[in-house]
Amino acid sequence: WVSNGLTCMQGDVFRGAATVTGGEPNNLQNCVGQTGRLIIHDTHDNTNGIAGSIAARDRMLETNNCSDQTMPVDPSPCVEYQGCDPGFPVIWCETDIGGYTHGRQDGFASVAFWNFFQRLMDEDAN
Repeated sequence: WVSNGLTCMQGDVFRGAATVTGGEPNNLQNCVGQTGRLIIHDTHDNTNGIAGSIAARDRMLETNNCSDQTMPVDPSPCVEYQGCDPGFPVIWCETDIGGYTHGRQDGFASVAFWNFFQRLMDEDAN
């Protein structure tokens, strides 16, 4: 929740943010700047419903001027939205682990986070 709020209130400060099972704070307004985003959320999370992460994703798609077209990226089942402003990707990973899954998804998230932040660093180096 904090990371998603910061991508609105301090979007001009953060290069990128990655979250697992987050949500979108209510009443976000007057957002500033753009931030690359990776959002991971399991469909079976009964503690923190996926709707909050969907709201965060949709706000970032609008902020970063992305289309609704997606392409698969590693690790599966992640997809990257196309047409985003250069340097501001939005990657959505809707997992389906099954059962009650409000957790960090360590094995999956560590790979997804590494790929995402490595890409941002590589883009900044060029």
